[in-house]
Formats: sequence, structure tokens, C-alpha cells
Amino acid sequence: MPASERNQYQQLLKQGWDALQAGNPAEAEALYRRVLQVRPRTYEALHLLGQLCARTGRLDEAVDLIQKSLAIQPYNN
Repeated sequence: MPASERNQYQQLLKQGWDALQAGNPAEAEALYRRVLQVRPRTYEALHLLGQLCARTGRLDEAVDLIQKSLAIQPYNN
């Protein structure tokens, strides 16, 4: 993956994290989903979105997303 593309999606992940920390889970979710539209196998976006879904009570979706993230990087802590 080109460095510029990686930097772009890392920036979107950071913006999502910042939005979540600022109390805006809807914005965070939109940013994580933008990453996944372009790179559907992005561990970080899958995992963070899964955590967000768990926090907002969407447990089935959370489990699915976190399982997908772990299938990509099974030993990531």
C-alpha cells in the first residue's frame, strides 16, 4: 500500500478516535465506515467500529466486526 494511502486512512482513524473522545460516536462511526469502504480489511477500523457498536448496544454487530478484525490480525493485543 502506498504511504500516502496509509497516511490518509490513518488520519481518518485518528479523526474517528478524536470524535469518539469528544462524545460524537455518530461522527466516529461514519469515519470508520469511510475507511472500510475503501479498505474493508483494515484491522483498526473493524476493531474500533466493533468497540463502538458494543458501547452503543449493538452487540451482534460488535461481535461480527471484532471477529473480522481478529481474523485479519489474530494476535493483535
